[in-house]
Amino acid sequence: MKTVEKYVHQEAPYYFDNGIRLSEGVTYVSKAKTLFWIDIYNALIHKVTDINDISTHSVWNATLENYEGSYPFDSSYPERIGVVFPIDNSRGVEDVYFGAKYGIAKMSYSTGKWEYVVPYANSGLQKDWKNLRSNDGNVSPDGEIFIGIMHDFHSDVDFKDPKGALFKINLPRRTCTLVLDKIMIPNAINWDKDAKYAYFTDSLNYSIFKFPYKGSNLVVEDKSLFVDVKKYNAQYESPEPDGSFIDPATDNIITAVWSTNSVQRYNTKGELVFKWVFPETSRVSCCALAEGHMFVTTANDVIDKDENPQGLGGSIYKIPNVSSYTGSSKNTPITS
Repeated sequence: MKTVEKYVHQEAPYYFDNGIRLSEGVTYVSKAKTLFWIDIYNALIHKVTDINDISTHSVWNATLENYEGSYPFDSSYPERIGVVFPIDNSRGVEDVYFGAKYGIAKMSYSTGKWEYVVPYANSGLQKDWKNLRSNDGNVSPDGEIFIGIMHDFHSDVDFKDPKGALFKINLPRRTCTLVLDKIMIPNAINWDKDAKYAYFTDSLNYSIFKFPYKGSNLVVEDKSLFVDVKKYNAQYESPEPDGSFIDPATDNIITAVWSTNSVQRYNTKGELVFKWVFPETSRVSCCALAEGHMFVTTANDVIDKDENPQGLGGSIYKIPNVSSYTGSSKNTPITS
């Protein structure tokens, strides 16, 4: 196997605070020129309206107190936020859809209120929803949301009978359709620029799979292995591919790999060709482009315990000049 070039990050974090648990879901929208990321465990949405000025940072928390109306689920389980889908607007982002604990929700910055719009129970599946939560997701070329669900922090991975799934959400019709079931940790999904193929990350199988994409759907019977992440990370016990994107300038997949201190670039043949290394933490969770730069989220070693977070895990890092692409990192979902 060829020696892989690497870049070792040695700069201070772009953003850090002492309460960070699990930063994820970094997203950039180009009309509003705004960067988002989330803290899954604490149910926070972070927003920066000028990526060159961290003083434009603000944070919003999904709570029972700012829910619009009567909260429709069991309030003894805390809310989570797994991913955000901002509605891009040159006047600034006013509304954000997001993957909450029990389904897709919508938040308005003008009121600070939020509400569920498409519960995952709309799928008709009989799952133990209180033990599940949203994970990563993306917006398809057709404007629909594809999003994974997985075990919540108070429950464990069921290796024999996985409870995770991938859903397709149509916001105008308020529908939730099962795409893939019985996945341990469903993660990133991306489409190539021609919208012919989708690339789906199955974290605990250490794999990125390739699916033909036709008629707004994955052709699941034609699934093929695109990247065997463990093959290129054999020195690690559990090198889990996590949040990722396809660089439009090169068609390469760039993915965070949990437990490896790194973000990794794979070429169009599924071969590892480059690494960005973050010595501060092994828990590298997600990445996205914003104005040609790459923003990387990480997690703290203390996530779901009654302890204070330690070290720099959970920080956001900025890697300059990774791509010539300067557009949005996600499509805007169709809402009506």
